[in-house]
Amino acid sequence: MVIFKDTCRFELTVDEFYDEWLARLQEVVPGRPCVTLHLLRTFGTRQAAVDALIRKWHVLFPDDAALVWQDPPPVLSLPQPPSPAPRP
Repeated sequence: MVIFKDTCRFELTVDEFYDEWLARLQEVVPGRPCVTLHLLRTFGTRQAAVDALIRKWHVLFPDDAALVWQDPPPVLSLPQPPSPAPRP
């Protein structure tokens, strides 16, 4: 999930990694060469990882409304064009 706030872009991701769930919250600021990593941690369940992201967001921005997690839309694969016939 990507959230734009002022001039910053926040990327919140939950990925499965070797039977654990990795929660990552990073901030990208234009003009800054490196991203700021606010959270990078593994959890036993996907819901625990999502809850950790929501809590961290509330710590960073206590005056904002509660963050509502939105799963990204599924990635659809495009059909591959047929391969050319082999030359004799």
